[in-house]
Amino acid sequence: MPPLVQVLHSLECGGAERLALRLAQGLAPSEVTTFICLDSRGPLATEAEANGFEVHVLDRRPGVDWACRKKLRDLLRRIRPSVILAHQYTPFFYSSLARGFARQPPIIFVEHGRHFPDPRKRRRVLVNRLLFRGSDVVIAVAESVKRAVVSREGIPDSRCYVIPNGIDPGPYLAAEGRRAEVRRQLGLTDDEVAIIQVARLDPLKDHVTAIAAVEQIEGPRVRLLMVGGGPEEARLRQRVNQSPKCERFCFLGYRQDIPDLLAAADVFLLSSISEGLPVTVLEAMAAALPVVATSVGDLSEAVEDGVTGYLVPPRDPAQLAKVLQQLCASSERRRQLGLAGRTRLLARFTEEKMHAAYRRVIDDVVRAKHRDCEH
Repeated sequence: MPPLVQVLHSLECGGAERLALRLAQGLAPSEVTTFICLDSRGPLATEAEANGFEVHVLDRRPGVDWACRKKLRDLLRRIRPSVILAHQYTPFFYSSLARGFARQPPIIFVEHGRHFPDPRKRRRVLVNRLLFRGSDVVIAVAESVKRAVVSREGIPDSRCYVIPNGIDPGPYLAAEGRRAEVRRQLGLTDDEVAIIQVARLDPLKDHVTAIAAVEQIEGPRVRLLMVGGGPEEARLRQRVNQSPKCERFCFLGYRQDIPDLLAAADVFLLSSISEGLPVTVLEAMAAALPVVATSVGDLSEAVEDGVTGYLVPPRDPAQLAKVLQQLCASSERRRQLGLAGRTRLLARFTEEKMHAAYRRVIDDVVRAKHRDCEH
């Protein structure tokens, strides 16, 4: 089988990027992946290369960068992939431009989430009718994401698949024995409740609400560990420095030891205003952490309210603080919710299930491509 190409913004340490790398690692040896990053490399590029994958960076400029389109077109002509997996809309757009008027290679547009707000744009719908052709399909990571693609992008429902994200639970199960050691490294005391948020420091993740909620917790000693980097870092650091409870907050930056950090924590928090089905929540469930998240996107598919964690309205620090307060006060309740979450994860959201579903879609697209070529 000819190689696959995965086109992304970059190989930063986000959920979409980690999914793309794990997918490449999980596919058959004959399905060798080449990564093409439109914007920049990112930390996962080194890991991809260590695994034997080629990584190309196109250094895209703002606006519609026709030079970037030409570089991508030249790469595709050299690689001659069987299929392009374009993660998110801009990589889909440039992959379509690079393909030009040809129907080949087919593109699988993988949509991981949506921006907020997310209006329907008539001009974009018209453009999509020109770009989306042949045996192209969409994979959405959640039903809510699929509905948005159909209603906002104008792509036919019949061409859209839903494949929930999945993870390998092994590293999270194995990390449990390192809890005490990692807590010591992080300076956490035995009586301190560690709340962890693994998310890009981006406005969509709404860390401001998370910070305001943690400030309101009374009684137990708490610490909010914020893992990740991004454009909001300077503003969030300034917000924390001005907090009367600034000692409760810790910025850990980009980390590759996520299983260890989750093992050291007691509660997982996600305060986003928009999501699909985030990988970080699944990782927390594998680590048997109770999840407190906002009721957006398809988070209810993963988090069963009151059973594996709690769902609260977005941008409501008071309600978020109330739920966190309850969990901080009861280690037994945290244990019950966390174990229920792990059971749910193992039954529904494993990487093995996800990779099998991607393989089926890729095979379907390749077969449809061959039929197109015959005609």
